[in-house]
Amino acid sequence: MVAAIELKAFVPAKDFAMSKAFYADLGFTENWSTEDLAEFQCGQSKFLLQNFYEQKLAENLMMQLMVTDCDEWWARIEKSKPTESFSNAKAKAPEVQPWGQRVLYVWDPSGVLWHIAEPIK
Repeated sequence: MVAAIELKAFVPAKDFAMSKAFYADLGFTENWSTEDLAEFQCGQSKFLLQNFYEQKLAENLMMQLMVTDCDEWWARIEKSKPTESFSNAKAKAPEVQPWGQRVLYVWDPSGVLWHIAEPIK
């Protein structure tokens, strides 16, 4: 079998500059950027933010970021207040889900839903 070394999703942005600022504010690192594409990283996880928007795609795209502590992420979100700083951004506090994870939800300014999740110990 041919080995794979990385998988990255392309995440749409309605307002590229606003979305870049949103992800930086959440704690992602911008590794590089062009007019149409930017790579963001948190720990070993990366995604590509694209200067492209299709409403149905954005509103149906979900990303999952597995973390070790949802409470730390929730504290970061409460401190940075993305729902006040970025139009259309929303966040929901962590809750235990029936599939065995504790999950907090964050919607970016374009409507992309992030599941920031930790396994239940």
